[in-house]
Amino acid sequence: MKRIDTDLIGPFLKEGKLSQEQMIDMLRRVYDKVRPHLDKFTLKPLGDGLACVHKDSMFYSSVGSHNPRSVGAIPLETQGICYFNDTGCYVGEVGKTRFQPAWGLTRQGDWVTINVEIGLAEYKPNEVYREYAVAVDISPAFSLERMLEFADVSARAVIRCIEFSVNDWMIKRRQLYEQAAELHEKIGLCQALLMTKI
Repeated sequence: MKRIDTDLIGPFLKEGKLSQEQMIDMLRRVYDKVRPHLDKFTLKPLGDGLACVHKDSMFYSSVGSHNPRSVGAIPLETQGICYFNDTGCYVGEVGKTRFQPAWGLTRQGDWVTINVEIGLAEYKPNEVYREYAVAVDISPAFSLERMLEFADVSARAVIRCIEFSVNDWMIKRRQLYEQAAELHEKIGLCQALLMTKI
């Protein structure tokens, strides 16, 4: 039976309900585990990792697909993990814009704040696709606490989102392994046949 590594949760097992400070401590421990692997997996550009939805059609569209203006210190092409908070990002009426905060963790292991200015610039009732006017400000968070406060997100929610990303890495690596194994088997049959034909 595989031994379960409890080094991440060990300090909290005997605790009752965890305080905000303890959850932030757990997030720091998760970060320490994840950071060495951030440059080993495929990560999306931060601008492509965020998706907004039109409140009437519920049609999702990534922020990066609308050629957003980058107005922050960090380029949109920077790769990493990023999420809106639990309220998500909804696009409303034509001509009205609003700001939606988000958080991110770059491939370099830096926490960032993301502020998305988004509004419906064009509405075509007979088409599914809507064009959004978007500006994105990605800036260094300088501290985990500032990132959590800016994005209005809990440490628990950030841990959940990181777990989603790691699960996605696992699925993609498993699929890649299975494809490589199948290819190896087919080429191995060719090699075996060649051995009999020489």
